Amino acid sequence: MTMQFSKSTISIARLIPIILIIVGTVAGSWYVGDRVMNNEIGLLQIRAQNIAVSMPDESIMKLSGTKSDIGTTEYQDIKGKLVELHKINSDTRFVYLMGLSGDTQFFFADSENPDSKDYSPPGQIYTDAMPIDIANQKSGTAYTNGPYTDKWGTWISAYAPIFDKNTGAVVAMLGIDADAGSILNKALFSRINIIIIGIFLLLSVFFLVRVLQNLINHKSTLEEKNQDLETRNVYYEESQELAKLGQMNIFIPKEDITMNSFMAEILNCAPKTNISLSEFFKSIESVDANRIQNQFTLIKDNDRDKISFTYHVPKEGGKLNTVASICKIKRDAHGAPLRIICTAQDISEHIA
Repeated sequence: MTMQFSKSTISIARLIPIILIIVGTVAGSWYVGDRVMNNEIGLLQIRAQNIAVSMPDESIMKLSGTKSDIGTTEYQDIKGKLVELHKINSDTRFVYLMGLSGDTQFFFADSENPDSKDYSPPGQIYTDAMPIDIANQKSGTAYTNGPYTDKWGTWISAYAPIFDKNTGAVVAMLGIDADAGSILNKALFSRINIIIIGIFLLLSVFFLVRVLQNLINHKSTLEEKNQDLETRNVYYEESQELAKLGQMNIFIPKEDITMNSFMAEILNCAPKTNISLSEFFKSIESVDANRIQNQFTLIKDNDRDKISFTYHVPKEGGKLNTVASICKIKRDAHGAPLRIICTAQDISEHIA
């Protein structure tokens, strides 16, 4: 009877970790794959918003959205800027500006050579526009879309509105297209890595159970092996932890900031998680600090609920890290800004 109980115990000991690893591997692979894909899409959105901020709204407003724009200085300047931005963002396929006439989207300009079969001349109607494209351009909403397919291919796209700096009206929508297959392959690759780790752990469990069968009468040795397995599982879980975005809350009336530890690391002020607004500006490049201070001043005179900006943080050895932030503005009942909630991410590697 005792030996029968021991065999049952061994069977349960073999079955439980196998089930846990299989379930954990399947769930973990999908979770990590989704996080990788969402991270890639998020970075694409940040790039679209950064590019949109750099586009000259005055020049865009002088375009007619017809082929007659081709010979104008404004069109040539915008066209050249889009071509250069596409070279910088070489992992994307198209960078372009969209206009809106009623419920019809059309191209102001794109990054393609006029001799390319994929070139879109000014005024060309975008016939594959979806209701979400029209609605978001009307409302001036930044968003991502995809994977979706149009006549040029299958894409994941990010869009950011370009506003008239004087009136706040939407003058164009900046679009940036990335090959959907490339992003999906990155997610697939991460899932495959998790599955390989899961298979390795399964093989490890089979081996350990085999050892436990031979050591069933050696209690101390069995406990030691179980502890080793638990330690391996802890290392596995730690190895799957993804980097978190920096987060900070800027309290306008008090002019102070609370932030998470990752944000503190980005700003080189760890382990502090509470700093003043002036300390924040001192921790970044002065030219960026002046620009962001101007943005903070402007939000007091408008009703925007979102802003975005990039800045540079000095590191040891004279290196500058580029950080991108997207922020939501919380206002009181009278429209005065109370708090700015920001996320931040070091994008130095993506723009190097």
